[in-house]
Amino acid sequence: MDGGEWTFAIRHNGLGAIVSGTGLSDHRQMARPEALRRLVAHQRVLEAIMRRRTVLPVRFGTVLPGDAGVRRLLEEASPVLASTLAEFSERLQMEVVVTWRLEDMFREIAAEPQIVRAAADAAHDPAGPADAARIGVGKMVKAALDRRRAELQNAIVPALRAVSLDLAVNTVLDDEMVLNVALLVSSARREELDGILGELDQGSGGHLRFRCIGPLPPYSFATVAVEVMEFEPVDNARRLLGLGPRASSREIRQAYRMLAAQRHPDVSAEPAGAEMAALNEAYALLMAYSGTPLGDRERIDDRVLAFDRRSVATRLLVSVEGRAAA
Repeated sequence: MDGGEWTFAIRHNGLGAIVSGTGLSDHRQMARPEALRRLVAHQRVLEAIMRRRTVLPVRFGTVLPGDAGVRRLLEEASPVLASTLAEFSERLQMEVVVTWRLEDMFREIAAEPQIVRAAADAAHDPAGPADAARIGVGKMVKAALDRRRAELQNAIVPALRAVSLDLAVNTVLDDEMVLNVALLVSSARREELDGILGELDQGSGGHLRFRCIGPLPPYSFATVAVEVMEFEPVDNARRLLGLGPRASSREIRQAYRMLAAQRHPDVSAEPAGAEMAALNEAYALLMAYSGTPLGDRERIDDRVLAFDRRSVATRLLVSVEGRAAA
């Protein structure tokens, strides 16, 4: 969403995409304040739509070439988009953040016998390296804090998992945070989740604070990633593997294996580290272009792909990242 000033729907093949115009081709170069402004607008639009429809978020910053590019996405990825939308119907992402009073934790840790002894030794050993002793005490306190956090996480996560279809534990952002977790919850169990959080809050005796955010689009469990192929890298990779203007995924693999065998240390006396790295990179790119994941033997076939500029420019690679188990 380009700041959220205007959005519109493009419908095709029974699916719809909510889009906005943008003057940027690469959002990664955007200044942080501007990126945050646009990200908030993107989030608001998704949350408004999901009140009435099942939503699959597309990775923020995805840019496609005009309406035709969006329609091509809806056409080519129709099977995976439709099945994922059906899979996530009546499912919500909720985020639970648990925090504690850090000063209370430090006070309790400071009273632990081993911490008391270490602090006393550091204070009453004028002959020793005082800074090193204090650093040692600090490390013990940090280890105790991490241990307590892990113990609480091990107690809280199973209770949340019991009412969730899927769960993703995120990185804690600071020392005050005990747990940062995304839950995929059935709409029918939303109240049950609220009840579990109430019980956990009451059981903590006021030592923990529970905050539940949502419902949200299922970012952590199903985000659509779209990659627009560029001609020059694909053309260079094709040439490096010695392929013609058209080839199948089977031919791509055969060409790679033949060249890789020629560069094997048992065959070639010349160091080939850089050449092999370039060959591996070219192979990975062309297999991605063919839509065949590396190592997927079942999808290696004789379907012919064209490598001309127009064919490459119209090729979209679509995947759904983090799909939950059904």
